[in-house]
Amino acid sequence: MGRAGGGPLGIAARAGGWSARHRWAAEGIWVLFVLPAMVTGSATGRAELKDSEQLSGETTQAARIAEEAGIDETAGETVLLQARDGSVKATDPAFRTAVDEVMKAVDGTREEDVPGPREPERVSA
Repeated sequence: MGRAGGGPLGIAARAGGWSARHRWAAEGIWVLFVLPAMVTGSATGRAELKDSEQLSGETTQAARIAEEAGIDETAGETVLLQARDGSVKATDPAFRTAVDEVMKAVDGTREEDVPGPREPERVSA
């Protein structure tokens, strides 16, 4: 048996033809392959990767530095200030006063015993 062009069939074509002619045997062989593969994969477990091992580029370097410094997760805070009616601009004194008040309030929530990023116990050699 050959192709329309007259040459011999490749291995994939022969396997496909056999699978079409022997449907139940092909499905049985497939199950006999897939089930042990799933059991083996489940039994071997998985490897937990650190953030620095999953990332690429400069992000990898930053994650590695954070891991070496003992920082589990970076903390961040974002505050959005905007006028309700759009009449106040960022350059207006009233807006600047509001910004200063919010900054003072946010600074007041800071923990005093947490070392800063440049303190000796946080800097890696």
